[in-house]
Amino acid sequence: MKFPFLINKRPSFTEYKYVRLLRLVNIFMIGLMAFMIFQAVIFVYTDIYQSIGRVESIILLKSELGTSAIDFERLQRVSAFGNKKYAPRVSGVFWDPFLGISLTTPSTATSTTPAL
Repeated sequence: MKFPFLINKRPSFTEYKYVRLLRLVNIFMIGLMAFMIFQAVIFVYTDIYQSIGRVESIILLKSELGTSAIDFERLQRVSAFGNKKYAPRVSGVFWDPFLGISLTTPSTATSTTPAL
């Protein structure tokens, strides 16, 4: 009894010519598919699950809106303090380089600017 699959036939060289190239292509394709699956998982996590979390936090914040009274006296005091703090402080006499004369500050009532 002869079994043809048990006969040790030596294969021809042309049959295994591209084995190494096919292995490299196979490894590359498996890596590419793994990368694509990884990117799909990242996309689903960032765009879907985090969006759901943001919507839940917005709904929670809208449900907890507080209506506290505004203290307008304190607002006016703070606003006046800020205006006073950032107001320009120029006083005294300074030299005007364009007209060649000395000018007083706007805090005094007189002005020495000549009429043109």
